This record gives sequence, C-alpha cells and structure tokens, in this order.
Amino acid sequence: MDDARALRTLDEIDIRKVRADWAYARDKGDWEVLRGCFHPDATACLSWYNGPAEGFVEGSKRMLHTGKDYAGAHVFGSHRVKVNGQRAILESDVQYFLRDRVQGYLTDAMMQMLFYDQMEKRDGVWRIYRWTAIYNVDRVDPVVPMGEPKGFYDDVRFDAEGNGVAMMRSRGAKGGRLPNPWIVIAGTEKERKVRAEGEGWFTQGGRT
Repeated sequence: MDDARALRTLDEIDIRKVRADWAYARDKGDWEVLRGCFHPDATACLSWYNGPAEGFVEGSKRMLHTGKDYAGAHVFGSHRVKVNGQRAILESDVQYFLRDRVQGYLTDAMMQMLFYDQMEKRDGVWRIYRWTAIYNVDRVDPVVPMGEPKGFYDDVRFDAEGNGVAMMRSRGAKGGRLPNPWIVIAGTEKERKVRAEGEGWFTQGGRT
C-alpha cells in the first residue's frame, strides 16, 4: 500500500469512528464524548432541532431523562466516505428505534434515515462540521397488541413529499407539536439542495 492510500485509509477510519462514538454517546448519555464529536461551530439539522450542535447536545440530555418509558437506540448500516484534503463527506444508513408514550399509550417507533455529515479535519482531528438527517420511512407500533383505541391513527396522511415522516407527524400532532419546516425528507428538493451545497463545500477541499 502506498503512503497516500494508507493516509486516506486512516482518515476514513477516523471519520467513521466519529459517528460510532456519536451513536454510543448519544444513546448512553456520555455528553462530553458527544460534544467532542462536533467542531465548536458545528450545526445539526434533524426532526426536532435545527441549529448549533451544542443545542442538540443539551436537548438530547433532556430527552434521555424524560422517564422510564423513554428509550432509544441508533443502529448504523452501510457507510460511504469521501475525502478531499481537510474535508470529507460521510453518508450513513441509520435506523432509530424509540420507545415512548403517545397520549399515554406505550409505543415503539422506527425511523429509517440517512445521516449526511460534512466533516473537517482541524489540528489533525476529524469532527462533524455540519450534520443533516435525511428521513426515508417511519412506522409506529403499540407495545401492547391492540392496546390503542380504534381509529388512533386515522389522522395519518401519506403524500408524495411527506411519506418519510407520516407517522412522526401523527405522533407530533397528538402531542400538540406542529411539523418542523426544516425537516429534510428523502427524494425532495430539500435533499437535493443539501447535497448540492455539501458537494460545493466538499470540492473546495480545505477551510476557507
């Protein structure tokens, strides 16, 4: 293996490790490790939050301590890494499993997503600079079979733009939460914009 290939391989390993550390820290509540996955000026865009990464960390703290009925885990599948100088894009297939209560009924939810990470290497360390969650499909099931009343999900609406979060919208509406306008759903113009901006940033190959 030549030197350039070896260095690229090491970069790819370090980049993937950031996401592995993120998943463990987020799900287990290791907040300092989670914070260390992001650069200080990093941003995060996901279903419930859009802003500086620090706000995501603080919001995650509150979620993890909402009660004994709340539990969640991120499971990662395939990855693709591209490196260009001090910049990289990591795409990861993700499934998020969540147990919580919807109007008092215990439910299991599953969200299938792609994490689109723009990463930078600063002072020899790779961290996330910009993270966007792109939602693909989701579902909700009662923990106790037939435990929810008839018609509980009659408000679920599938449409071309919102299929990826149809169940999430229903769950949110039952809790008095309106859909967040920034959510990125697979196959939409928002996803195309995220990717176009990410590729433009990536091709610069270094900090500006």
